[in-house]
This record gives sequence, structure tokens and C-alpha cells, in this order.
Amino acid sequence: MSRFQGRSQACGQISDSADPTETYFQLCEFRDLARNGWLIDTSALYATMAFCNGDVVVDARLYAQDVVSHFPSEALKSAANQLIEQPTPVNVRSFANQCRAWLFTAAETADRNDIAVVRDAMQRTDLYSAAFGHVGACESAAGHAYDYAFRQRNPVLITRCVAVALGLLDQAQTISAGNRPILSMTHGGWLRRAITRLQYASNALHEHVEAAKAFASKQDETDPVSDLLSDMAADVDISELQVDLDALLDAATASRPVIEQQSLPTIMVLQSLSHLPEQKSTSTPNPRLEFAPIAGVYMTLAETPDLQAASRELVAEMPWAEDVITSILMDSVGSAVSRVRNTLLVGKPGSGKTRLARRIGEVLGLQPTIVPAAGAADASFGGTNRQWSTARASTVLQAIKRTGIANPLLIIDELEKAAEGAHNGRLLDVLLPFLEMESAKRYHDPYLECATDLSMTGYICTSNSTFPVPGPLLDRLRVLEVPQPRRQDLIVVARTIVEEIRAERCEDEVWCPDLDADELNLIARQWRGGSLRPLKRMIETVLAGRFAFASRH
Repeated sequence: MSRFQGRSQACGQISDSADPTETYFQLCEFRDLARNGWLIDTSALYATMAFCNGDVVVDARLYAQDVVSHFPSEALKSAANQLIEQPTPVNVRSFANQCRAWLFTAAETADRNDIAVVRDAMQRTDLYSAAFGHVGACESAAGHAYDYAFRQRNPVLITRCVAVALGLLDQAQTISAGNRPILSMTHGGWLRRAITRLQYASNALHEHVEAAKAFASKQDETDPVSDLLSDMAADVDISELQVDLDALLDAATASRPVIEQQSLPTIMVLQSLSHLPEQKSTSTPNPRLEFAPIAGVYMTLAETPDLQAASRELVAEMPWAEDVITSILMDSVGSAVSRVRNTLLVGKPGSGKTRLARRIGEVLGLQPTIVPAAGAADASFGGTNRQWSTARASTVLQAIKRTGIANPLLIIDELEKAAEGAHNGRLLDVLLPFLEMESAKRYHDPYLECATDLSMTGYICTSNSTFPVPGPLLDRLRVLEVPQPRRQDLIVVARTIVEEIRAERCEDEVWCPDLDADELNLIARQWRGGSLRPLKRMIETVLAGRFAFASRH
């Protein structure tokens, strides 16, 4: 029996007996089990390519739930729990790389059972990542399938596993679109051995079936063993078991994972990290491990929402900025994915520029990241070289990895307050290549030492004035004026500010209701439009008076 429990319990591993007929029918049984919602063993998964319910996501979540308690480290358990909560391609790849890192650093002293559990998890999640279209995972999973083939004695299993290995390599070649040869000289040696192994399997299958037929024909017609062999020989279609070596690659291609095509466009932000060295040290930055979850992955782009509904929601919150909202939302009209042109929001202090930019990003599904520019005195926004102990990738690439989408929104707040000194570089200078489509598409990250495609990222900068912003930077930004809130916007603004105060204090509407008419009239006598900061202080004073009055009564 396998270790899986409950509904996901499978009937153990596929037998490695020398009887190909038995194995053939067992493979069919495992395939049916998987289709009916059972979680089959990893070796059986490689032989059948049958995910639970035919769904990689379902299989990944069930598998992580079943093995999380068996892992020997908290990091592995944390990665497994993240996979259970969100079985996304990025989390699947992150989990596989956590397993690989543990095996690389701890396998020499670890318990054998722990090693077996982690290795099984790595091999299975590599196959998940391959199904999601990760080029490197296709190659890794092909290696695992080939390893399974050479640990088998059964010709059916040998045939299936080698065909799956070749199918995965074919998928990798298809995904990479000819950017690099997959069946190259590095694979030539084992490919020749694979063909030899397949020839052996094909001959063994033929001999087995012929022997079974010959044995059955010589037995007495009433012999039950003869009857059984006759039935088995009649049921087995030799064409199902033999391998057509001339059409091997076609058969292998058919063995690769079948996944639903994504309807949204995708881009590969980071092609490969194979140029970076493997490292065991944990005291220095490890970019290969850190960014492995997105390397070779076609990342999705945030889908354009209902723009009319988005406009109504934003205008209801910030009616004084309706023209600005309309201009920015127009960038996504007619596009399947959310887009924001590089924009500079200019307005007086307290006009709500930062909140406006953040809410636009949230409503468009762009998962905004706010980068304070005030006092920024270096060029670390663009990434730093690994020769420094504080090395890191560019802020944009970090945002893409964190959000899991290729078109996040970065908000550069208070741009005019960035430091002018250029001793360690300037934020105002390092921003330039990110704001040009041509250079952003091939941005050379100094931390990873390779090109990255950051062309889909959107930028909204805020500033009180255009005067301190350098000409070359201003030339790359669309400038939109953000007016100050008006007196007639008081009710809307007050409601929003009270909601924020409730969130800060972790209170609900029962304990901190919106301002009533008397409280709004009191504030209206003092605030006639303008900055939101003094308005917030007034509302806080009113709420404090409300609570003080309530405590005395």
C-alpha cells in the first residue's frame, strides 16, 4: 500500500514483475483510478501520465496535503502549505526547488527515509511544473522518467517511461521555440542507449506474447491454465505493446502532459539561470535558488476587468479626480490585459495622488507596489551586483516574483524628493531604461547577470511639481494634473477616511460608525476643500470627542 490515505489512497506501486501482460493491465487500472479521483504513486504517474481527475492542480494540492507532515524541515513544510493554499505554477516550481535545495545541502547527513520522501516530492513536482510549461522542469522530469526506465526490468514500463522522457524533451523544445536545441550532444549518449533499451523491450514483448500463444496451443482444452493464457493472449493487442521505432518521437510527443491552453497572453520574464553556478553556502546571496520559481516560466498577465465598473468604483471614491481616472483607464480599452502608460501624477500636497495610484492598480488587478523615492540616494532600484553582500535583483523583478504576474504596477512616490547626489548612482537616472519599451524588454539585471523582459510593467510616479524632475525622465512620462478635493466631496472623503481609521484600529462599523450629519456640518465649517491631511486630523478629533463623550455617559 502507498502512504496516501482516504480518498487519495492508491493500490501501491506498479509491480516490476517480468510479466508484461500483467503490467499492461495494471497500467490501465492505475489510469482509471486517477481519472476517478485517486492519487497514484509517482512512479505510476510517470508511466501513465494520469493526474488525479485529469487535473494537475487537483493532483498537486492532494499530494502536498498527504506529504506535508512527512517533510524533515520547516522550509519544506512551509513551501508545501503554500502549494496547498495556492497551487500556482510559481508555487509549484518554488516547492520543487526547495526540495532540490534540501537534497543538495542536507542529503549527506539526513535519514534515508527523509531523503526518499523529499526526492519523490521533487520528482513529482518537476512533472507538475513540466505540465505548466516550464522548460527546465520538462528537462528535469525527462531525466526522472529516464531514470525510472533504467531501474525497471519490465519491458512495458521501460517503453512507457522512455517514451514519456522523449515526450517531455519534445515539449521543452516546443516551448523554447527553437531558442536552444534540446536533443543536443549532451543528450546524444543516453538517447542511443534509450533506443537500444526500447529495442530490447520491443523484442521481449514479442517473445512473451508468442510464447504465451504457443504454450496455450499445446495444453489440453480443459486445462484452466490453458484457458486463462488463451484469454490473455487474445485480449493483448501486440500493437499496443510493441514500439514502432520509426515513429518514436511522434509517440513520445503524444505522451507529454495534456494541459488546458491559457486564454490570456503570457510572456517569459526570465529565460534561464543555467549560466549561474550551483552553490551550497547559505551565507551569500543565491540568485539561482531565489529566482528559480520564475525562470523559464511563461508568466500570466493581469486580465482587463470591466472598465465601466472600474470607473464607477474609482469615481465614487475620488470624484474630484474623474478626468485622471478616465485617462488612465483608457489605456486598457480594447486590450485583453490591463495596461497603464508610464504616468506622472502632479498635484498639491494632500490631493490624494498616492492613494489614487494605488486604488487604480488594485481595481485593474495589477497588485501595486509603492516605492518611496523621498531620500533615495542610490541606484539600487535597478539591482546590485553580487560582489556586494547586500546584492539584490531590480525592484521590478522582485515585484514580478512576489506578485506572480508579469505586468504589476510600480508606484514611485514623491519623485521630486529623490536625492540629487550621484556618488552611488541616482534613482532619477536608473529609472530611464525601465520607462523605454525597447530597453525594458531586454533589461540586463546585474544581480542575475542576464537579460530580463520587464516590458509589461506599468509605472505611476507622483510629484508635487514637475520642476525638480529631470528633462529626460519627464520626457518619458505622461503628465496628469490631479486637482484637490472639493467641498462637495466631503461626504465621500469622510466616509473613506473613517473606513481607513476603522481598518487601522481593527474596529467594525458598529463600534466606529460613519460621521453623522451634525459631525459633518461641524467639519464643513472648518474644511472648505483642499488637502486631505488636515481633514483627516479633524475627523480623528471628532471621533476622539465622540468616544470621550460616550465614556462619560
